[in-house]
Amino acid sequence: MARLFVLESPWEPDVRSALSVGPFLAGLKEALGVDVVSQRFNGKEDLVFYLTEFSRRTSEFSHCYIACHGTAGRLEPLLDPKINIGTIADACRGSRGRGCIMGACSFGNHRTATRFLTRTGASFVAGYTADVPWMESMLVDLTFLTYLLGGRCRRRKGAESKPFVVDRHGNYREERTGNPLKVAGWVYEDL
Repeated sequence: MARLFVLESPWEPDVRSALSVGPFLAGLKEALGVDVVSQRFNGKEDLVFYLTEFSRRTSEFSHCYIACHGTAGRLEPLLDPKINIGTIADACRGSRGRGCIMGACSFGNHRTATRFLTRTGASFVAGYTADVPWMESMLVDLTFLTYLLGGRCRRRKGAESKPFVVDRHGNYREERTGNPLKVAGWVYEDL
């Protein structure tokens, strides 16, 4: 069973704000039977602690998803802005063979990804190269995680009236891959 470790920083300083990826990921857990463990972090100290725990628990979690504000090569939680890629990568040492998804504006670029992968040995890192609206990016992240951890409905090539492949019982046929580049291609194709 796939196990996803989720770290999320508060999105707004308003104490009444309930904006969170948590409810969406709870749906993912129910729909796919994926074990999802979520923690909130407020700054560098919290993030480093949880990423170190993720790295230590090599057999417990297959992927880590971080949801936070960001800029190029940095995460920006509300209470401790600008946690750089070096700090994040150092905390993720020992993540060999596992994937990291950074749900943060502008965090990802070639230099950041190369630095992260070299330092951590992670199998992949995914992230945004530009600023993105919260709802749309959360839906893209959820789609990426759904396809990566559970698969996607198989598509018919060139079919317009019945685009999905079904079995003789009317159930959707799925296709699966652990290849994050293929998953990203599916997300791009579908969205």
